[in-house]
Amino acid sequence: MNAFESLLNLSAEEKKARGLEHTSREIAQQPATWAKAAEMLGRKSEEIAAFLAEAGLTGNNKAELILTGAGSSKFVGNAVAGGMRKRLKRTVTSVSTTNMVTHPE
Repeated sequence: MNAFESLLNLSAEEKKARGLEHTSREIAQQPATWAKAAEMLGRKSEEIAAFLAEAGLTGNNKAELILTGAGSSKFVGNAVAGGMRKRLKRTVTSVSTTNMVTHPE
């Protein structure tokens, strides 16, 4: 058993005592959640393309895209920003929502 499995297998009382009531469950559901998200994005690709065009993220204008999130969402933003930058041929930045709250400028 690895360390993560050990956390998943703790009793509810032990998770609460350690402040881990939700963390391990949240982490464990991530792979299925991201697979569903990728499938949904594939189904909605035409809608997404229309949204990007309406938002000014296609063509020759100078619009920039900012991806926001925290935790695993920030990780995904970091992971896809480079590919989106290349594909969209414009600035794409990944910013943690926690940074936006503490440093809005």
